[in-house]
Amino acid sequence: MNLLPKIVGLSVPVRKMIKVSLIIVLLTVLALLVGSKVVALRRLPPLIQETGLPVETVAVSVGSIMECLDYTGTVESAHRASLSPRIMAGIRTVTVKEGDRVTRGQVLVVLDDKELKDRLNQAAAAVEQARAALEQAEGSLSVSRANLEKATINYKRGKELLAAGAIPPSVFENQYELPYLQAKESAERIVPAQVEAARAQLAQAEAGLALAKSAYEDAIIRAPFDGVVTAVHSYPGDLAVPGKPILTLDDPGKMVVRVKVAEVDLPLLKVGQKATLRYPSGQETASQVSRIYPAEDPLTRSTIVELPVSSPGVKPGMSVEVSFVVGRNERALLVPRRAVKMEQGRAWVFIVKSGRAVQVPVTLGLKNKTHCEVKGDLKPGDQVVVSDLTRLYDGRRVFVYQERRKS
Repeated sequence: MNLLPKIVGLSVPVRKMIKVSLIIVLLTVLALLVGSKVVALRRLPPLIQETGLPVETVAVSVGSIMECLDYTGTVESAHRASLSPRIMAGIRTVTVKEGDRVTRGQVLVVLDDKELKDRLNQAAAAVEQARAALEQAEGSLSVSRANLEKATINYKRGKELLAAGAIPPSVFENQYELPYLQAKESAERIVPAQVEAARAQLAQAEAGLALAKSAYEDAIIRAPFDGVVTAVHSYPGDLAVPGKPILTLDDPGKMVVRVKVAEVDLPLLKVGQKATLRYPSGQETASQVSRIYPAEDPLTRSTIVELPVSSPGVKPGMSVEVSFVVGRNERALLVPRRAVKMEQGRAWVFIVKSGRAVQVPVTLGLKNKTHCEVKGDLKPGDQVVVSDLTRLYDGRRVFVYQERRKS
């Protein structure tokens, strides 16, 4: 129906009245529609109800747990030598380089030995001189003993002559008794003392020669065992100083892992303690503590613990993750570590009952990276809360949005 031509034919006042009437009708219809919608919405039931804090739960389980102390150690040779000189001298020759294999007794370093060689020659000459002096003294002793024998015979003859009245006492004293006493003094005291002095001088000279030989030998540094040169610290032209290493030598036939263990953890370890070694390649091997060093580092408050290495391809300097086994339980009541809430030194877990969180005190036992052993009013299969523990308290309304039988 088209009313427009009819409206156009009407007068102006009539057209205005018609337009106003149409607008009123439209507004009335719109108001009725809106009102009906509001009434319908008011009659709808609530869409959102109070359901509580959404939480995730995991079932308490029974299983095996192993508690470990985790440290990082370093692979080193079980037999290592830092070779330093016993004397101070210039380095003349270094015969090896890093990575070279050497045998026991092989010459590795030669120091400047000119002065040492001169001292050795002087000491050898002193020995020869002392030996000659001793030979001379021993010869004098033989002569003095022979003279004493002659003087003794002559002395006995003089006593016979004196007893027979053939000679006066003055002649006996000057020609028989005095020569005998002088020969006796020389053969029994003076010359033997000279021999002993010569022997002492020779012993002193020989000791000096031994020292000179030792010093001369110290100018040559030899390999103390078969091994590999792992570090060269000094080179020809450098000054070698006692206590300052020139080379480092390792025995590659036997490797160990050395770990610095904090003093607070040391009482938990003992020789024979089981451990697991994890290498950068991902390989894992079993080992055990073979040695605990007797001294503690006062700076780091740690003690070195040693474990043998049996894996092929392991090289000195390689880092190794070491897990010392300090406790094990094959049938422990387990919960995830994230299920435990600590407050003032006490441990709690939350279970869900009738839509509310219930706080359960527990005693913690062994722990690993993901789980811990608990003792308390729990049983296998109980669901413990593992989310939003900081927002939970005893009796709070919750609803479980995810429930797991296994963690």
